[in-house]
Amino acid sequence: MRRHLALLLLVAAACQGACNESRGAGGAAVSGEEFVTLPAGAGVDEVLEVVDGLRKGEGLDTPGHRVFYFVILRDGDRHGPAYRHGAFHAVVGAGVTLPEGALAIRRVWAASGQVDGKNEEPERWGVSVAVEPGAGKPYAEKVVAAAGTFAEALSRRIPLHPDCVLAMGDVAYTNPHAADPAEKELGNAVRARVPVPAPDGQVLIRTGDRQIRVDVERRSGDGIRVGMMFRTRFDGEDRGMLFEYPHAAERQFWMRNCRIPIDVAYVNRGRVERIWTMEPAFGTDQRDLRHYPSDTVADKALEMPAGWFERNGVKRGDGISVAGQ
Repeated sequence: MRRHLALLLLVAAACQGACNESRGAGGAAVSGEEFVTLPAGAGVDEVLEVVDGLRKGEGLDTPGHRVFYFVILRDGDRHGPAYRHGAFHAVVGAGVTLPEGALAIRRVWAASGQVDGKNEEPERWGVSVAVEPGAGKPYAEKVVAAAGTFAEALSRRIPLHPDCVLAMGDVAYTNPHAADPAEKELGNAVRARVPVPAPDGQVLIRTGDRQIRVDVERRSGDGIRVGMMFRTRFDGEDRGMLFEYPHAAERQFWMRNCRIPIDVAYVNRGRVERIWTMEPAFGTDQRDLRHYPSDTVADKALEMPAGWFERNGVKRGDGISVAGQ
């Protein structure tokens, strides 16, 4: 199997951008943008072998390239794979044109602008998983398992949180968008396959004669804009998210796509400058969002569960530093 996959990847690389047609499982023509079709029952390691090859072949591992934070689950590839965005997506076979549970991994996917042009973050920073058109509902067990396997494999390579596995009905639209019960059930099943990511850093907070150590997810670049979008919780009372900027400047946060209240402390040169408790704004039009400014320059921001700073006596002038730095 490994040799078979390696050969398929070599063929895909050789005709990258030029192949107009490839063959899916069973020899059926599937897409003009196909990389490989994995058979029903393919495991996480087999999917990872393909994904790793695509990430390298498409330049997705190069410094400064967009990092993905979401998986978007769709019914029937409803928007169509019509927008090249330097990524890849998967179509799950449902026994219509692809064998039930097969995974067709393709080069293009429906990307930014599909969410009425005003809420494109999940698609801009996401990888799409579409169940092929004509699938019976509720989705068959093999279909659900294949979508879950793909998302679980991605979670080993990208900072994917279970809450960021989204059915289309989970995304707040400015215009009404019908939620498909089958998509919602698929979302619940796939989220259960994705583990909560481990923290990748710690911060030390010094207040009075006390020192508090907090586990954090560290975010920079595009990850700053994504932040806690769609998350329904922090993964622990003393766990937060640290945003690190390349230089100090005046900052402002908003709560686009955020479901829960969040505390934020703006930090400059290791000193807390401003603390806000920000209210959720899930489904709020971007024009109506409240902004929470730093009021001075900041080179970091620390988000914690709402009320955390007050409960722990942290205030303006206290120290915050990254452990080990």
